[in-house]
Amino acid sequence: MAENKKRWWTSVFVQLLVAVVAGVLVGHFWPVLGAQLKPVGDGFIRLIKMIIAPLIFGVVVTGIAAVGDVKAVGRIGLKAIVYFEVVTTFALLFGLVVANVFRPGAGPDINPATLDPHAVTAQTKGGQLPSAGDFLLHTIPDSVVNAFAQNQLLQVLVFAVFFGVALAAIGRERAPLVLDFVDQVQQIVFKVMGWIMRVAPLGAFGAMAFIIGQYGLSTLGTYAKLIAACYGAAVLFTLVLAAISRFYAGVSVWKFLRYARRPGWWCRPGTRSTSTARPSTSRSARCSWPRRSAWR
Repeated sequence: MAENKKRWWTSVFVQLLVAVVAGVLVGHFWPVLGAQLKPVGDGFIRLIKMIIAPLIFGVVVTGIAAVGDVKAVGRIGLKAIVYFEVVTTFALLFGLVVANVFRPGAGPDINPATLDPHAVTAQTKGGQLPSAGDFLLHTIPDSVVNAFAQNQLLQVLVFAVFFGVALAAIGRERAPLVLDFVDQVQQIVFKVMGWIMRVAPLGAFGAMAFIIGQYGLSTLGTYAKLIAACYGAAVLFTLVLAAISRFYAGVSVWKFLRYARRPGWWCRPGTRSTSTARPSTSRSARCSWPRRSAWR
């Protein structure tokens, strides 16, 4: 029995914690080396992004096709859209309140000369927000291949919904090979995700070493404040979602969180990206959703 017990140092959480501390030490004592480790963290994030599009496609298609009844899919879709809009609006307002009260981004003295202007422009889109019409038009891909190639997740999602609804309308009996193929590809993607998650500590180490090496140890306090504000707000928001999901849709959020205790969730602070959590979130939702839900 003792032999089957998992050793504490094999825990991914422990490995991530050690990697983050090691990254801080390397970035502080060898800042030049730490700044050069940026590709390590970026490489891990790129590995995650590599599987997000096929993962979303597989989860959405198999989920819709498994329902079978197109009318039921429509009812679930409408309820999901309303739920998404209401909860997202509440999340944005809640996030704005937390940001303005705690101001977690205030404090760091970063030299603008060290920032890549092209990266800033790419993130902010030149400070211009698209109109509602442009945004809706952008959700429709010019090409399915192009949507996957450019990792346009919203376009991939739209195509997956159409594909899944069409597959449900045709029926599993008339297209068994297609549904089985998508499901098998999804399982392969989950396997690849597991391999990628094994190098999560390495990605967290490289990202943290770069942050400290590039901007100094003084940013660690501000970064810790940001993490505390994010996770504190997330806990409160999760409690609200737990009540809504449990009493309205019959979904166990605690079961979802048990599935979500994966490397992708814990390495977000080190990699500075929520992309690492998306595969775990998709798989957790798939595993925790009841067979027959109140949403139907």
